Amino acid sequence: MALMTTERRITIQRNSCAVTLKDHVTDRAKRYRANQPGCLPAGLKKCKLCGSARFLTVDHADGDESNGAKSNLRWLCKSCNTKLGIRDAKEGRGRRTAQYNPKGARSFDQWSEAISTLAGEGLGTMTVEQARQIVRETSKRKRSEFNEDVWRIRKERYGPSGRKDGGAGGSYAEEVPF
Repeated sequence: MALMTTERRITIQRNSCAVTLKDHVTDRAKRYRANQPGCLPAGLKKCKLCGSARFLTVDHADGDESNGAKSNLRWLCKSCNTKLGIRDAKEGRGRRTAQYNPKGARSFDQWSEAISTLAGEGLGTMTVEQARQIVRETSKRKRSEFNEDVWRIRKERYGPSGRKDGGAGGSYAEEVPF
């Protein structure tokens, strides 16, 4: 228990390290919390395995990043941390990190169905809300890949312009004479 004093009040801080209870918090957020000043490992700032004082990171001794208790944190150099991770992976311990696992469109067909649904031309296999969710959760990189596929298909079907009318729509001046 730590006492925090300011000019006017005394605050009792029972747990200076964050213990994550939510399932949806990313591993990155858990590591960020472990690096807060109140949570940093006690003792000398050197690698617990090799003794190096360079390129140090905070490591969770039990391997569970949800356990942010100060007693579970230790200093490791990046080299030892990497070797430890490789060893654990070979032995089947641990899990893949959950920094960013998008849930968006997994295929071009799913993406095009979502876009068609939003345009009012869908096959009725998903609701508008489901289509919105898929589009929102699809990463920008995947969106770009899918949109490149859309233009490739359009050009194959309709020629270089990619338009159904062949690009002969006329200019704005021709459509609205003044």
